[in-house]
Amino acid sequence: FEFKPIIAQSLKEGVVYDPSGLIRAWYPREDIAPNVLVHPKHAFGKPILKDSGIPTKTLADAAELDSVAKQAKWFEVSRARVNEAIKFEKELKRAA
Repeated sequence: FEFKPIIAQSLKEGVVYDPSGLIRAWYPREDIAPNVLVHPKHAFGKPILKDSGIPTKTLADAAELDSVAKQAKWFEVSRARVNEAIKFEKELKRAA
C-alpha cells in the first residue's frame, strides 16, 4: 500500500504540465542536467538540450570523437551544454 505513494511522487519530479493537466515535458535529471528534457514531439522522445533541440546522445558521441570545444563550435552550443549532455549520458548508462 505504501509503494504507490512513493513511486507516484518520484514520477512527478521534473514533470511540466500544461493548463489542461497533460504532461508537456519532463526534465529527468534536473540535479545534474537542468537543460536536458524529454518531450514526445522532439527527437522521438529522446533526451535533448532544451535550447537547441540537439539529442544528448549525439553530443556525447561526437565529443568522444573530438574535443568538447570543437563539438561546441560545430553544433553551435556552449561547452557547458556539451559537458551537460556528456554527464547526462554517462548517468543514463550507469543507471542501465
